[in-house]
Amino acid sequence: MKIICRFTYSKNIKGQALVELSLALSLFGLFVIWGVPLLHEQLVARAEIQEQAQIILRQAPWRDSLGMEQLDLEMVQQRYQYQSRAVPSSQLSITDDYGLGSKVASLWETLKLADGLTMPLRNMYSLTLSQPEQEIAWMNFVRLADDWSPSQPEDLTGRPRRLTTTSLLEGIDIATLQAVTAKLPMAKELHPDQLIFGYVNEDVVPEGALCEGQACHD
Repeated sequence: MKIICRFTYSKNIKGQALVELSLALSLFGLFVIWGVPLLHEQLVARAEIQEQAQIILRQAPWRDSLGMEQLDLEMVQQRYQYQSRAVPSSQLSITDDYGLGSKVASLWETLKLADGLTMPLRNMYSLTLSQPEQEIAWMNFVRLADDWSPSQPEDLTGRPRRLTTTSLLEGIDIATLQAVTAKLPMAKELHPDQLIFGYVNEDVVPEGALCEGQACHD
């Protein structure tokens, strides 16, 4: 009698365990079918927002220097044909209030007075993304731009050359001294057309990268 009761009890336990396992697997299956696509959509949306924020920050320095309107997330979605999504609130700010900027400000002022070289320190761009229902920022992006601010073609070579130590030789008319020295025997290589101090090559863009015969995109 005891053996039959134990067998029946053990059989009931196994049956209950199978029922509970079936329910658990059913709930897990429903979660996978419903939850995973939703999670994937959220991750894709966040990844696209991050890409768009990088585009905004990448174009912010030259748009600022040219006086152009800054991009926002909606403009990026339309221009670069992203899927239309609800975008968070975005705020782009420009500042010179950062550690390195305050430390080199006096040096930059000295260069400006001595050589006429101006290096803008208002070059830290930050983009803050926030949701209306959240008190803290959703994402913060910061970019420190290395702005040369060329205003004419000559600045492409002139401004970098002023940062070299050999640019100080221009103040003593080294070209005249080179021209005189080049008249000596075996000294033709010293001519100012041959030996150029602080030379900067502005034609460094590969020919295949130039936009010729097709529209260039910003």
